[in-house]
Amino acid sequence: MAAALLCHYYAALLYLPLAGGEAVRLYHNRKIDWGIWAAFAAGGAPILWRISTVVGVVKGFTHTWAVPYPEQAIEFWESGLQHASGFLALLLALLALSIVLSRRKPDTAPSAVPPLADHELAAGVLFLAIPVAAVAGALLITHMFAMRYALIALAGFSFLAPMVAAHLLGGAGALPGFLLMAAVTVGFGYSSMEIPPSRNPFDGEPLLREALEQGPVAVSDGQLFLQMWHYAPEPLKSRLLFLADNQAALQYMGFDTIDGGIRVLRDWSSMRVVEYQSFARPGREFFVYQNTLRPGWLISKVVDDGATVEIRKYAGSRAPIRVRLKS
Repeated sequence: MAAALLCHYYAALLYLPLAGGEAVRLYHNRKIDWGIWAAFAAGGAPILWRISTVVGVVKGFTHTWAVPYPEQAIEFWESGLQHASGFLALLLALLALSIVLSRRKPDTAPSAVPPLADHELAAGVLFLAIPVAAVAGALLITHMFAMRYALIALAGFSFLAPMVAAHLLGGAGALPGFLLMAAVTVGFGYSSMEIPPSRNPFDGEPLLREALEQGPVAVSDGQLFLQMWHYAPEPLKSRLLFLADNQAALQYMGFDTIDGGIRVLRDWSSMRVVEYQSFARPGREFFVYQNTLRPGWLISKVVDDGATVEIRKYAGSRAPIRVRLKS
């Protein structure tokens, strides 16, 4: 729990199925498992440790690029399972085959139906409810939701599918379980083959390296800036900068979430996040590294302010642009 919360504060949604399932177990046993609840409490420590950062980030979500709406609770499943339909069909066929094969064998002994523990079923169902909780929290509190925030809900599908299959098959031997594992392995194999080899993303940006060797470069796409700053060689790292301006971001893009989020990191790292108004001195020259797929607001802003811009080179979706601000 602690590791998950350190990755993303939406991981707090894990408490819904885990604590919910444990509450059902407590109800049946009439006895508190203090070790489990102590683990839940200890797992939440990162929230207390980073609560000021979380609150600061959420307060910055006044104008977001991912405005939530109720239908996302259903759309999550349409998106999350869209590549699984072929394997689900294969799984159903294999389960049907296993039923047929098990019926042909003489019954030597009555087989007991594997019991499904109520607290395990409750946890599985509550995992499936995570998208509803995530969207509700986004509508009422954070005002921002992306499908990946509820990704852990897919675990509920993964838990319930074999549990229910085993129950419906009535303990028909090892074959159904083997076929389930085979179907999952095939899907995992296909997914693994699509994973590209490990590489340094900065090595794939020769135009950026060339521009950095000439002077400071403002990367207008926030996500690209973070990635390039992380992987850039130390001698060039200090020349990378991100210009932040909430008003300009709202004017040209309609949201200021990225500027606000990166600005928070300024206090926790050595990255150069500079306010545009303090940076934009008359006559200043610098490079802007433009991602044409996510151009940001910077070029539009400097052009409206009377700057001259010159695209020096262009490759794929990248373009280093020399900017000279109006004198």
